[in-house]
Amino acid sequence: MSGRSPQRDAGRVRGWAGALGTRGLPPAFWWLWASTLVNRLGTFAVPFLTLYLTVERGRSAAFAGLVAAAFAVGGTGGALAGGAAADRFGCRRALVGAHLGTAAATAALGLSTGPEALFAAAFALGCTTGAARPATAALMSALLGPGDRVRAFSLDYWAMNLGFSVSVLLAGLAARTGYPVLFLADAAATLLCALVVLLRVPSPPSPPPCDSGTDAAGGPAPRRAPSPGHRALLADRPFLCCVLLFVLVAAVLQQMTTMLPVAMAADGLSPAACGTVIALNGVLVCLAQLPAGRLFDGRSPFRLLALAAALCGTGFGLTAFAGSAPAYALTVAVWTAGEVISGPVSLELTARFARARAAGRYQGASAFAWSAGGVLAAAAGGWTYDRLGPAVLWSACALAGLTAAAGFLALARHAPAPVPSDGPSGPVGDHRVRE
Repeated sequence: MSGRSPQRDAGRVRGWAGALGTRGLPPAFWWLWASTLVNRLGTFAVPFLTLYLTVERGRSAAFAGLVAAAFAVGGTGGALAGGAAADRFGCRRALVGAHLGTAAATAALGLSTGPEALFAAAFALGCTTGAARPATAALMSALLGPGDRVRAFSLDYWAMNLGFSVSVLLAGLAARTGYPVLFLADAAATLLCALVVLLRVPSPPSPPPCDSGTDAAGGPAPRRAPSPGHRALLADRPFLCCVLLFVLVAAVLQQMTTMLPVAMAADGLSPAACGTVIALNGVLVCLAQLPAGRLFDGRSPFRLLALAAALCGTGFGLTAFAGSAPAYALTVAVWTAGEVISGPVSLELTARFARARAAGRYQGASAFAWSAGGVLAAAAGGWTYDRLGPAVLWSACALAGLTAAAGFLALARHAPAPVPSDGPSGPVGDHRVRE
């Protein structure tokens, strides 16, 4: 009887790890990744926010929409504030603070009853969740070298989608015990996430201090420039162009949760069929993100983002010709391929652009772009669908995606080149833009 060889099994494990892009990443990353997964597994409140307000609190749909808008507006401002806090206080401290604030705001939202309190809690929750995104990206960038970042961001994006998909299913079951329980469970999961980051994720090495001192020989040490703040970011025209293109791509992608369900319902699809078609997005992301992340290494981020934008625009443009569940599913597969590329690659490109001592602000600007795209998707998408018709909306999505693709290709000559550092786990310092 032949037994299994431990060496062969170990080789297979290493082969799978290499294929999925999980090999060679430091333990600090995996703790940060685990905190992301825990956080997303406990994301119960936001997906059920409108149902909570209309069913549990007896509010109108219009009121629920305004509260959701307050959450979105808070997210855009929180992204910028979180990036600035990451630069001023350190990305690890900013992330822990954002998680603690999120836990408090989530619990407050679940326990509030008056309209003013609900608005305030939703806005605060948007601010704190928005602040966590740039802090996480900046911390991940600081812990990893440029050769590992795309894989790491792909793994993180996969964890976000997997955790969110599972949390929605769990929340649907837990809602039977009462909506306040969902909010308190969400707050508890966020506290656990903050605890993981505080106890297991080390602070990355800081850039040298700004004040002058003496070198090893006793002479005056070279003086570093002070933290550039937002001035360096606002002077970085290639990156600002990328931010505008990120807004376009985000506005197209987030039609998934705004006008796409409306269009499917208008074509006679049942709520169950609509949910199944949209759920295909999460399934495809979970299946494709890990192996795809390995393929992104060594490729131009601008060309990858151009491909992503073209796929997103084409996928939603094809929605104009869909009329059945299989046809809509085909369009979902096309634009999901663009999402699989754009999520991690946009974070990696932002990390390359980021200057020393301003990495949080750069990641905050990137997160702001995706939040602003969501606001634009809801406002412009709804107006276009109602006033001009669905065909015009989907044509505009195609045009926006192809315009963004052309913009990324035009910016390719400004590709930022990361400067190597002496750190064991990768650079945390400056990145110069190669003109």
